Amino acid sequence: MPILEVINAQAQVLRQVQFDQSRVIIGRADDCLLKIDDDDQVSRHHCEVVLHEGRHVLHDLNSRNGTVVGTRKVEAVKLRTGGVFRVGNTFVRFVDPAAGPESAKPSKAPIGMAAANGNAGAADDDSVYDVAVLAEDDDAPAHETTTTAAAAAARPSGNAYGADSLHSLATIGHDPGFGLDKLSLINARSQIVHEAGAASEGQGESLLVVQLILYGAVRTRATDIHLEPRNEEAILRMRIDGAMIEVCSLPLDLTKRTASLIKVLCDIDIAQRAIIQEGHFAMGVPGRKIDYRVSFTPVQHGQKLVIRVLDKALSPQTLEDLGLTGEVAERLQATSEQSTGLVTICGPTGSGKTTTLYAILRGIDAQLRNVITIEDPIEYELPSVTQIPVDHDKGHGFAQLLRSCLRQDPDVIVVGEIRDRDTAITGLQAATTGHLVLSTIHATDTIGTVFRLLDLGVEPYLVASTVNLVLAQRLVRTLCEKCKQPTDLVDRDLRRLNLEAPPEATVFGPVGCDECFGTGYTGRTAAFELMVANDALRDVILATPNIADLKAAALGAGMISLKDHARSLITSGVTSIDECHRVIGLE
Repeated sequence: MPILEVINAQAQVLRQVQFDQSRVIIGRADDCLLKIDDDDQVSRHHCEVVLHEGRHVLHDLNSRNGTVVGTRKVEAVKLRTGGVFRVGNTFVRFVDPAAGPESAKPSKAPIGMAAANGNAGAADDDSVYDVAVLAEDDDAPAHETTTTAAAAAARPSGNAYGADSLHSLATIGHDPGFGLDKLSLINARSQIVHEAGAASEGQGESLLVVQLILYGAVRTRATDIHLEPRNEEAILRMRIDGAMIEVCSLPLDLTKRTASLIKVLCDIDIAQRAIIQEGHFAMGVPGRKIDYRVSFTPVQHGQKLVIRVLDKALSPQTLEDLGLTGEVAERLQATSEQSTGLVTICGPTGSGKTTTLYAILRGIDAQLRNVITIEDPIEYELPSVTQIPVDHDKGHGFAQLLRSCLRQDPDVIVVGEIRDRDTAITGLQAATTGHLVLSTIHATDTIGTVFRLLDLGVEPYLVASTVNLVLAQRLVRTLCEKCKQPTDLVDRDLRRLNLEAPPEATVFGPVGCDECFGTGYTGRTAAFELMVANDALRDVILATPNIADLKAAALGAGMISLKDHARSLITSGVTSIDECHRVIGLE
C-alpha cells in the first residue's frame, strides 16, 4: 500500500500513514487521514492525493499558502515514489512500494529543510526525489521539476519569469561567461578566504547560498541585494534596472548563518545584532574583481542586510558610454579641460550622478594634473588620482577635507556632494582661485541647483562667477528589445508628449517576457538637461533671480529640458511614455 511520510531535515521519517483509498486528504482538520496540527501554516484541508488512471496525483485544495513542489506552488502533480512536497512548513514524502526502486530519481535533500521543520542541522541525505508536473492535457509529456539542494531552500516569490527561487539565480538573466564554480570570495583585508569551487566541494550551505546570491546579481546585473527578515522567514529581493524584484524567501536559521558568513568576510562582529554595522568585501571572477558595500541595520525581526554591488564592468567608463548626445558630450569634455570654475551634477538619489562624475573624471589627464577627490565612500579606485574618504568619526567631513586639499597643490578637486553651507562656500571659493571643482548636489533640475546654492548661503556673485556648467539627469529603464510592441496613443499620451497629433515615429510600450523578468524593460539610460553658463545667465543670477527669468535665460543659451530629452527617447523607441512620466513627470 502507498505511504505518506512526514520527514525531517535528514529525510528521516517522523511519522507515516498507509492508505488504500483512492483519495487521501492532508491538513489540520480531524477528518484528514494525514493530520498535521503542529504547523500553523497548514490549512484545514490543504491538499489531497488521489488515484487517477493508475497514477497517484497531488492536488492543492485552494490552501492559503499553497502546496509546493521543489520551488513552485502547484495545482496538480503526478507523484513518483520518493517524491517530496511541502505543505506549510512540513515536508511530506510519497512512497509506493509497488512501484519499485527503479522509478525513483534521487537528488539532494533540500537546504533549509531543517529550519523549515524546526529541526537543527543541515540536510545532506540523498533520499529526496523529484516529481513530474501534470500537464493540462494528460496525453502531453509531463514536465519534470527536481527538488535540488539550493532550490528547495527557498519558498518561491510567485514571479513567473525565472527569478522565483534561490537556485534559479544560477540560470536566469544573462550568461556572464563563467559558472558558479569560478567564484572566489575575498575578505575586507583582500585575502581570498573561499577559493573558486569551494561550495561545490561541500564546504557549507551558507557558502553556497552566498555564492548563489552574488552570482545571480551578476547574471541579472542587479545593483543592490536586500535580505529582509520577517516574522517567520526572510525575503530576498534584488534591485534590477532600478526596480525591486522579489526572488524568494529563506528560512530564518539559514538567513542568520548566511549573514554571519558575510559579516566574517567584512570583519564585522558577528555577536552584535542590535546595532548598525557596515563593511565591505569582494568577489573574484575570471578577468576582474567585483566589490560589495555592506550595511546591516536593526529592524523589527533582526537585522536587514543590504549589499551594494560595485561592478566596474556594468559602470559606464566614458562620456560616450553614458549615451550623451554629441553636443552635450563635447561641452562636458571642453569644460573638464578648463583650469577653473564649478561643474556640478544634480538629481535625486539613484539617478547616476556619481557614475557620470567618474566618467568625466576619467577624461581628465591625471598624469599632467593633480587630481584629488573627497568621497563618502570611495566606490571605485582610479589610477593616478588621490582619493580621500570622508570619516565623520574623526572630524573629517567634506568641508574640513576640502580646506586640507587646498594645501595639497590641486589642479582638480572632486567633492562627492555639496551638502552644507561650509562645503558650498569653500568649494566655490576654490573654483575662483585657479581650481576646477567637480561635485554633485541634490536638486531637481539645473534651475533648482542655482537656487539650492543660494539657499545654502552662497553669495549670488560667487555663484554667478564660478558656475560653468550644471548637468541634471534621471535614469529611465529601456524597453526590452525582445518583447516591446507598438502602442496606440490616447489623449493623455499626447499631452505627455506635448503633441496635438500622433508623431510619425512609432511609440513602443512594455510587454514582459522571460528575458526581462516580466517587467518589459532591460537596462537603463539617462535623460539629461544641460545648462551652460553665459553672460546673460550670470546677469540674471546677480539680479536676485526668479524661476521664470532664470529658465528663460537658460533656454536662450540652448538648454534642452529633461522633459524634452525624455520625449526624444520615447519617440526614438528607447523607452516608454509611462516610464518617463514615472521618473520625470511629463505633464
